[in-house]
Amino acid sequence: MASPSKEELAQAVAYRDTILTKIESNQSLTCSEKRFLLRTGSLPYKALAFPESITPAQRNRIRYSPPPDIVKANIIKVTDGQLSTPEELYAKVLRDPGSLGPEELTLIVRNMFLPGSTHEALARRRWQNKTSGSKAWNMAFNRVTTEQEAEAHRAAAREEMRPEREEEKRRDYLEKVGKLETSEERESYHARERMMAEQAGERLKEWEEYDKILEKEVKAEMKRMADEMPQGECDCCAGLQEAK
Repeated sequence: MASPSKEELAQAVAYRDTILTKIESNQSLTCSEKRFLLRTGSLPYKALAFPESITPAQRNRIRYSPPPDIVKANIIKVTDGQLSTPEELYAKVLRDPGSLGPEELTLIVRNMFLPGSTHEALARRRWQNKTSGSKAWNMAFNRVTTEQEAEAHRAAAREEMRPEREEEKRRDYLEKVGKLETSEERESYHARERMMAEQAGERLKEWEEYDKILEKEVKAEMKRMADEMPQGECDCCAGLQEAK
């Protein structure tokens, strides 16, 4: 099969951008437009064409969050078993932000990733930056994010930045560094840092491998959905065309 020409690629990009503009202005898509998005095989386009078809795992990936089972385990860990779902944690921060511990706040701000080392934070950012900035991904992120999630994230971020919270983190850091009095303690600290850097590298590999598996599943699902759609325009799409 011959590769598309530059002109054909330019036409496809222009058509895609037209579809995204329609979505931004809350216009309904025709069957051919939805089919075009499905043919891309890319997760954010699936969310934009058929948001109701997004699975919990796919939704979490769009929102830069771990898989659902990891999210549940992380919430149980930072709340000492008192909570187990994002909705419960969101309700808690919206009810009383000051009642949350540092790890609970960080979990919300980091999209349900456990507070980890600086190395892990950098690895997570590398993973997230692979898709962030894409117009389609940002649109899909907004499409699948609930108002409760958005409000909870803002509330947690505001609470984390309160001067009292910042001062507490500064004191903890100074206390930790102040205890490194001997060369043995400093060497132990640096060895631990190297170990955490290696662990962060392994974690990044795990996330990338998970992405490959999810991407393969999504592409197969989107192809099946596109193949099962009626060719041409269905009755509802014909009505949309007439309305124009």
